[in-house]
Amino acid sequence: MKKLFLCLLFSTSILAIASAETGPNGTFQQQLKAPIQKSITVHKATQKKIEDWRAERKQLTTRYDDLSAENVRLTARKKELEKMLAAARDRIDAREKQLAALSRLADDIRPALDDISRHLKQVKRTDLPFLTHEREGRLASLDSLLDDPRVPVSEKLRKALEALLVEVEYGNTVSVYRETLSIDDKSILVNIFRLGRISLFFQTLDRQTTGHYDAVLQKWAVLPSSMNHDLNIAFEIAARQRPATIATLPIGRIVAK
Repeated sequence: MKKLFLCLLFSTSILAIASAETGPNGTFQQQLKAPIQKSITVHKATQKKIEDWRAERKQLTTRYDDLSAENVRLTARKKELEKMLAAARDRIDAREKQLAALSRLADDIRPALDDISRHLKQVKRTDLPFLTHEREGRLASLDSLLDDPRVPVSEKLRKALEALLVEVEYGNTVSVYRETLSIDDKSILVNIFRLGRISLFFQTLDRQTTGHYDAVLQKWAVLPSSMNHDLNIAFEIAARQRPATIATLPIGRIVAK
């Protein structure tokens, strides 16, 4: 602006001098005014371009700073994602190794599961005939589960051990349940008392007739009425209708299996 002011001042001085020298016709003044006006116009245009360039430079500088900050952020994010990717690959590798180990374990466990199933069926065939439908249903469900490829090996093992545990518990418990038996070619609804795996006794619903399962003859047999009193006590104890006490039961002969 100082340069423009000095230029205008200089131009005004020259015009004043020229006016004094040329007189009223102003020929010299007109000749001098044209280049000065052109110079002023060029200077204004140049100044406008300089100001425009400064504004553009400021805008570009701001944009550059923003992009530089974004680049720093994206670089840090890239490193973070690379670490996450490496960790994910490590987990995948570990999982694949685990699955391979489980696959080998499944191949090793399957024969053991089949052995458990065969053992349970053998026990059922040679055992006393108690809870027949319940036990047969459990074994059938186990076989179906073992043959289902969609079921995980862990679930198959759990169910097999569960069935085995139930069978083991039969030897340590007593129970009373109701079932229809064929006695002397007659179907009779009776209460059955299971004494572990040692003996099975039955009692008619009117409590007048009692009997047991003869493991040697493999059939149900009626006991003498003199046994009714002790068997009534045993039935009541097993059904938790009476506190535990001593009762004499006809166990019979033990059959070696």
